[in-house]
Amino acid sequence: MRITAQGRCGLCISKGSSGWRSLCTTTTSIRRPPRLSISRPRYSVTPMMFSMSWSGRLKAAALMLEQCRERGFLEQYYPEIQYRFTELYYGVTLFSYMLGCPRRKLSFVRELGRGMRETFPDFQENAYYRQYTDPEEQRMIALQMRSDARFFYYYGLKVWVRGVKKFVRARLRG
Repeated sequence: MRITAQGRCGLCISKGSSGWRSLCTTTTSIRRPPRLSISRPRYSVTPMMFSMSWSGRLKAAALMLEQCRERGFLEQYYPEIQYRFTELYYGVTLFSYMLGCPRRKLSFVRELGRGMRETFPDFQENAYYRQYTDPEEQRMIALQMRSDARFFYYYGLKVWVRGVKKFVRARLRG
């Protein structure tokens, strides 16, 4: 664990094994007492930060769709916009959430599926979706459209099994 003190100038002063030292080449005078903080390891990001990033992605995709509707692009480019929305709002968000979030919640997966069913219920019939989406992803998305809980636990188990296989292969190699 590293203890840092940040002064008014924003430059970092660090306490290493040999005592306090400045990480910059210039000498600065700190007029007020330094603010002490304990830096945490990178893997201890709070689930709230993860959910904020997922929510931000959902809001961005919804804003894109709203702007397309307002400007009249949705009627003209319906299949293309439907596929892009499906990819951004649903596909990328769903799988990155399931792979990247340390504390996944079924409620988020349900909300994501509900949003997709309400916005584009027939997205699986889109020609771009069929052509450009990986067949395995199409199967997983179809499973999630049928049952949120079944998808959530099945995909979680699938990721866990892949992790165990990777670990075993690494142990056998070296």
